[in-house]
Amino acid sequence: MVDPFLDEKVVLVLSSSVMELATGGLQVEAVREAYGVTRNEGLCYEFCSAFSFSGEIVGDLYIGMDGYTKILLLPYITKNFEIEVESPEMVKNATRAFVERMKDEFILELHDILPGTSLGEVRNLNFKLVSLPSEKYRKYTVIFFLKDTLKKKYLGRIYFHVVFEKVYKTEE
Repeated sequence: MVDPFLDEKVVLVLSSSVMELATGGLQVEAVREAYGVTRNEGLCYEFCSAFSFSGEIVGDLYIGMDGYTKILLLPYITKNFEIEVESPEMVKNATRAFVERMKDEFILELHDILPGTSLGEVRNLNFKLVSLPSEKYRKYTVIFFLKDTLKKKYLGRIYFHVVFEKVYKTEE
């Protein structure tokens, strides 16, 4: 069933989760810069990961950023998640750890409003074109501006796309 009010709650949970992860996990400030329904039919980022959610609602959460933001954010991830980066493979592990931490924070808060929700595995979608047709999905985009307030350093933007399947349950 389509419930715009529930969609909004999930977006608020996402916003709260991002801010908690940024301040508590990365020691940076995340300012919600933009939010809204989107009509974009797809997405593609240099760095893109996603995981699905299912239960009362079904959909995906996509996390995207450009290469510049990923490079600037990487030292914060490795320092605060205590990950040694000695090879390109370790960079993948560090960014995956970041997404896994985001997933953990998201489900922790999401269970307050949708206790039966489960999350799928993290998928790497770097440089992949993801089709999100409007006839199949309800889509919201939330953009966060990241900065290190102590160092007065701009870290870029991170994009979150919450995509809900348009599931219409019929009574049997």
